[in-house]
Amino acid sequence: MDDDISIHGIWRGRLSSINSEASGISMMSFTSGADFKSWVLDQPSDVLARTKFLIDYELLNQVKTGLDLIEELKIQATLVTSRYEEKDIITKCESLGVGIIPKGMAGLVPLKIKALKIKYDAVLIDDDSLVHQVWNMAASEKNKLLRCFFNFEDFLKEADDLDRSTEIYVDANLGDGIRGEVVASRIFALGFKGIFIATGYAPDEIVTNPSIKGVVGKEPPF
Repeated sequence: MDDDISIHGIWRGRLSSINSEASGISMMSFTSGADFKSWVLDQPSDVLARTKFLIDYELLNQVKTGLDLIEELKIQATLVTSRYEEKDIITKCESLGVGIIPKGMAGLVPLKIKALKIKYDAVLIDDDSLVHQVWNMAASEKNKLLRCFFNFEDFLKEADDLDRSTEIYVDANLGDGIRGEVVASRIFALGFKGIFIATGYAPDEIVTNPSIKGVVGKEPPF
């Protein structure tokens, strides 16, 4: 959002240089504050949550400044302005939690595409290859996205790439004396909340803890 069309070209060129379209990133350009406000109000909350707003402060011949729009629309944005040293603007940005980029740095500020977290329909951690086969067959038949691991260490290697809302199913006995309840606590500490013990044991034989959402059987959850 900037009344200077040349800035739009700079940002478009920066995004092109990191092949943003290949990652599904598109750029919307506005020179009118009114048009920008109308677009924001038409967007669902999930779109706004994943949008990075870069907004100029001074919008020539327009009633509202970029900061006025940010405050009114209650969006998380970064101010890109040549007036980055003015104390009243800095104070206002601090009160709104708005970052500032000097406009002269638009062509230099580092850009990096952060990989999206993968949302599986289920993740299984089980040391039995037969259980993996059964779950993979069920996932294929129901067109579900499933990821299977034989142990916690392999899961840990990919944990950063997983959406935290993904449900995790952990075998009660992972071999070598490793208990699923202990593994569940470690997974919970990583930010996952939907963790289940998947076991052939009776539920009352499992010592649950706050990290475990439930105890279920070995059948696939879909």
